[in-house]
Amino acid sequence: MKTFEEKWTAWLDGQLSGKELIEFEASLPELAVAEAEKRDALKLGAFLKEQLAAQALSNEEFFNHQIRDRIARETEDRSRGRGAKVLSPGVILARTFGTLRAIAPAA
Repeated sequence: MKTFEEKWTAWLDGQLSGKELIEFEASLPELAVAEAEKRDALKLGAFLKEQLAAQALSNEEFFNHQIRDRIARETEDRSRGRGAKVLSPGVILARTFGTLRAIAPAA
């Protein structure tokens, strides 16, 4: 037997039908209030999906994002005094992606 919470969730998701739907709605003390909560929950769900939808990144965008993220982390570490060493972009690439070789300019 399903708990009330399981039935409530199934009802919100539109997964109850027939006798189960009729019995569940009859068990609600105030159907109009519950239906208002259902509308609000569906609106909130749609809003969150819209706002939190992940932006698809192309390979180039993903690569650039990884580099910028790594540079930001290392810059933050240096500003906190954990690492005084300044790394070249080539070294950052090598550490980030492992398979790439760092090409250091001649000093």
